[in-house]
Amino acid sequence: MEKAKTSSKFKKNTITFFVFFFGVLWLGAIIASFYFFGVYENTPGKLGIVPKKLLRTPQLGISKKKPTLLVFLHPRCPCSHATIGALEIIISRTANPCEVVVVFYAPKDEKKHWYQTRLFQKAQKISLLLQHKKSKIQLRTYVDREAQQSKKFGATISGTVLLYDAADALRFHGGITLSRGHFDSGDNFGVEAIVNILNKKSNKITQTPVFGCSIF
Repeated sequence: MEKAKTSSKFKKNTITFFVFFFGVLWLGAIIASFYFFGVYENTPGKLGIVPKKLLRTPQLGISKKKPTLLVFLHPRCPCSHATIGALEIIISRTANPCEVVVVFYAPKDEKKHWYQTRLFQKAQKISLLLQHKKSKIQLRTYVDREAQQSKKFGATISGTVLLYDAADALRFHGGITLSRGHFDSGDNFGVEAIVNILNKKSNKITQTPVFGCSIF
């Protein structure tokens, strides 16, 4: 009888131990995942070397005597939907003429379906809307095979935004979101800096961190 009680108590203690052990493991996994994603969301990408003067490459077909806003995106980067949202805020708050070119990376041999993602379609919809409104701001998309243009402009990370003034001088380079993949109301330093430069309220050269996927 005493032996049976001892065996039952042992089994109960063993079960309690394993429940506690796996509970600690489960809790540790949750804490670790929150930490990992927190670090990931708030860790910016490494910027490349950005030209201080606008490179008027024939492929991009950039106009003269007008500020130029270049936005470099990977069409399959989920983080970059936030960049497109922030770009819409910039456009809505800008009163002066500006040329916007959204440059989408694409591998050399991939067909249209590879880069014509929801992100790509969003950019095209903005372009059509601006044309319909006869806006002072022009936007077009460009498919950048093998990241040729992205490399020339040092845009290594999806979400990289470069602003050159009418004299081709670099005024802004960096990102326009607060963290990786998180869209806010547009009230962040990158958006504010670009809007102020385009509306001629500031002439400061500004740099911000970029949060996004690697382009190349």
